[in-house]
Amino acid sequence: FSTNWFVGREFWLALAEGPGRHLSGARGEFLEGRTRRAAEKLEKVAAILEFETRHSHSDKERALLLTSVSELREVARGFLPESYPQGGRSSIEEFDRVSALAFHSIAAHQVTLGRDALVSGDARMAGRYILEAAKALEAGFDLGGIPSGNVLKADLRGAKEVGARLEIEGEGSREEGSATLDALEAAATGLGNLLTSRRKLNDRVTD
Repeated sequence: FSTNWFVGREFWLALAEGPGRHLSGARGEFLEGRTRRAAEKLEKVAAILEFETRHSHSDKERALLLTSVSELREVARGFLPESYPQGGRSSIEEFDRVSALAFHSIAAHQVTLGRDALVSGDARMAGRYILEAAKALEAGFDLGGIPSGNVLKADLRGAKEVGARLEIEGEGSREEGSATLDALEAAATGLGNLLTSRRKLNDRVTD
């Protein structure tokens, strides 16, 4: 393989892994009281998602990403004392709500990118996107406070196994990868519907 091929793969792997890693890290920083570091990590996620909008396949997918970009930056501003001298206004509840929605946006986008990789014949990259989408969905259900159920948990475990096998070995049929992405897409749709319904309910309660 050429050096350019390797650098290109490393770049796309960093984009695939970065959002989830930075979101998880931001939560830890916030809970430890390091709000500025938490804000910096949220801004990194927002920048990656904003960059990724150019790879969206639909207006809906792009809108999901841009909504998460806006919400993440708003929460990040709430972490900074210069924005809110009284000590900041972003709470862990708001952080988790926005993070759950961001993980949903990430998962939906990674399913799209996984399909692109399969079509191009890059089984290893498809495997990484499958693995990251499954991890994002697990985090989205967890932070959203939504029970995922035994069946979905088993599906996500299976998806991670398929993703890991494809990434490490480059083996597995295109049909298996496509079926796994179908299952992840259905899970992402379900998570999105639940989060949206919960948000609408909360908005009615607070009105």
